[in-house]
Amino acid sequence: MCPLASTQSPVAYPSAPLAHCRPLRYCPAEDPDLRTKAGWVVISVAVALASGCARGDWIDRTLVTETVAGAWEGAMTTATGAPSVRDEVRFDLEQKGPNVKGSFRGRLYGIATLATLLIEGSMAGDVFKFRDPRGTFTGELTVSGDEMTGKGVVGNNRQVVLRLRRVDRGASPPR
Repeated sequence: MCPLASTQSPVAYPSAPLAHCRPLRYCPAEDPDLRTKAGWVVISVAVALASGCARGDWIDRTLVTETVAGAWEGAMTTATGAPSVRDEVRFDLEQKGPNVKGSFRGRLYGIATLATLLIEGSMAGDVFKFRDPRGTFTGELTVSGDEMTGKGVVGNNRQVVLRLRRVDRGASPPR
């Protein structure tokens, strides 16, 4: 018996030839098509709610909680940590809101001469992403006060690790 069906007794008509039969009732709870549709509605709502929760709030993506303005010095090593490929590097950065411009000075390839590259980047929260105009040097560093650490890529696929410390808060202009 359908849980949504009426509790009234069936109407019987004495003159009707089938007086002993109950009238047909529609029961939404027993309708397989309706249950399938309800299932899809529940799944759709769950997916919609989950997709809204999957990424961070727009404020988290646009809020600048750290500043990278200034001069930064430190080491760039290979991602494997091989000590034979460790170079001293310097970043001179200016920041206006989330936009960052400046220069990088260091050796990009082992025994190469010192190079100075102009770089551009952005801040989102405490993450500084940068690249040079040709895409030769890219990176993503996490800023914590006067320290920055993270990973970068030089050339086609040379993975590097950067560990920097701020040495001056007043940056020189990009060269």
